[in-house]
Amino acid sequence: WQLVFYFIGFGQERQWLNLILTPDQNISVDLENLKPQPIQISNPEIFKGAGERDDFLVSVINPNKDWLSTFDYEFADSAAGGLIAKGFVLPGEEKYLFGSAISGAGSAFQISNQKWQKIQNYETLYNNHFRFSIEDDEFIPAASLSEPGRLSFKLTNHSAYNYWEVGVLALLLGGGNVEAANRIVLNDFKSGETRPVEINWNMNLPLINSFEIIPEVNFLDENNIKKPEGDD
Repeated sequence: WQLVFYFIGFGQERQWLNLILTPDQNISVDLENLKPQPIQISNPEIFKGAGERDDFLVSVINPNKDWLSTFDYEFADSAAGGLIAKGFVLPGEEKYLFGSAISGAGSAFQISNQKWQKIQNYETLYNNHFRFSIEDDEFIPAASLSEPGRLSFKLTNHSAYNYWEVGVLALLLGGGNVEAANRIVLNDFKSGETRPVEINWNMNLPLINSFEIIPEVNFLDENNIKKPEGDD
């Protein structure tokens, strides 16, 4: 191939040559700054789950304000595998990832197939898409060993978008510490819909004095947005 330059006037020719041929040590630095920074991952927190399984939480932080990170994740070690789940962290988001594994098998947290997507005008997208409210939330402790502890609430999608999947992470707290966690997925959650939700814990729980309900939706994935009925 051939590289051709066209110049007008000797002064402009010298200026172009200086820009193109002079080594610039800042170029590699600038290119490095354009790359997303790695997500920050905490050590797993372990909670006794139902039966012989443990529940796990890992805190992850995406320090990038305009990059979406998607990946597969697993709580497992080399001896016994856990379930591989799909995960995402929105730009600038700090969140928990939840998982279950055979007791003692989730000491290692693994991420694979990580992908990054550059996002423009993220704040506007977030304000238009992530519009949920929670009402009538109540935790009812188990009355006997044969009954589960129940967290019930109503979740409303106030956005103009229908979602194929909306996750909900629930944390039970005692004395300010997370004592138990659970996560469910709500399918086909329509715009304007209010859906009653109940999350159960079939295990003995310590004294619970507060809880958190955290909706999760990857609204940056166009495959997770359901077109209105009648649209092609």
